[in-house]
Amino acid sequence: MRFNGERGTLPESYIRKARNIVDSAVTAQALSMAGLSCSMALKVKLSDGLGDDYTTRRIEALCAAMSPQEEGDSLVWHLNPFHDIKHAAIMFNYANLDKTPIYNKARVNGREYEGDRIMSRAASFKCEVEDQDLPAPG
Repeated sequence: MRFNGERGTLPESYIRKARNIVDSAVTAQALSMAGLSCSMALKVKLSDGLGDDYTTRRIEALCAAMSPQEEGDSLVWHLNPFHDIKHAAIMFNYANLDKTPIYNKARVNGREYEGDRIMSRAASFKCEVEDQDLPAPG
């Protein structure tokens, strides 16, 4: 594995970069405060056939957990996994029912900032969120 534009990448460099990325990550709440949202859609095409009984049972269980929308010959579930824990659970449990590559399932929405990098804008909200007194869980 190597970084873009490099002939090779030492394992230590890769680990250091990964740690820096995690250290500079922002919360979903900070992204929301910056005007950004990320959602996704699970789409199951009925014309492809439901396949085996296992797949049919999984689709029935998903329909029981959350009602789908019908779009043509497909059942579609619109999820906001960063804002609703139930949506996150559905995403992790049922994402494989949709054969679309994961990068084509996600949808990012938000305001555009002229010349501002989105992550630097969100990072400023990260500080505001961390400074707020949040209620204790439970």
